[in-house]
Amino acid sequence: MILSTHAFFQQAYLVNDLEESILVHDFAEERQRFIDAGFEVACELWADGVDAAYIDTRSVNGGFTELHGDPPHILGSFARWKRQHELYRPGDPVIVPRIPSWPPAGT
Repeated sequence: MILSTHAFFQQAYLVNDLEESILVHDFAEERQRFIDAGFEVACELWADGVDAAYIDTRSVNGGFTELHGDPPHILGSFARWKRQHELYRPGDPVIVPRIPSWPPAGT
């Protein structure tokens, strides 16, 4: 069965922001799924040992979807950002001090 791009996107991913960020284990496979569903790759990049791409999904969510590889150092960064969001309370400063990477460099 071939899904419309909208049905594909709704079935595969949560759609709730102007830009979605999706951590993926198999970047090439996930990128191809979007292409096969009719979406255009707007930009691809590789930095810090991580593949990433922005997929033009404006037709279904009004923005772009970021596909991002999931090596351990990225999973750690995302976990820290998620925790910072969980701890944030109204009235807290909007600029949050950077939390150092873990484990520390050189260990």
